Amino acid sequence: MFDDITSGQIFGLWDNGFVVVGVVFGLTCLERWIARSIRGSASPKACLILGAILGGGNANTISDFLGAMFDPALRQYVVGITIGTQYILIPFYVYWVYLFIRGRVVSSH
Repeated sequence: MFDDITSGQIFGLWDNGFVVVGVVFGLTCLERWIARSIRGSASPKACLILGAILGGGNANTISDFLGAMFDPALRQYVVGITIGTQYILIPFYVYWVYLFIRGRVVSSH
């Protein structure tokens, strides 16, 4: 059980570290891009939350993909793991598209 604890700690550090970087990226860069893309059809707070969720969620997808690729026991499941991590983000992508379309309709009038 504890024979290979060091490699597990390294993977955990990599996995969670990547997610934290993604959330920070989402809060700093992605949030501004989302706000510009939807042209004021949502509050700045909603853009901040959406940026953090999409930044962190996509960073989690990347880190899980890389983790599965480098772990021989998980390599055969890499496609399923990668697609599975995106399912939870679908409602947020739909909301973003809704805000994008709403922003275009509102700004054209």
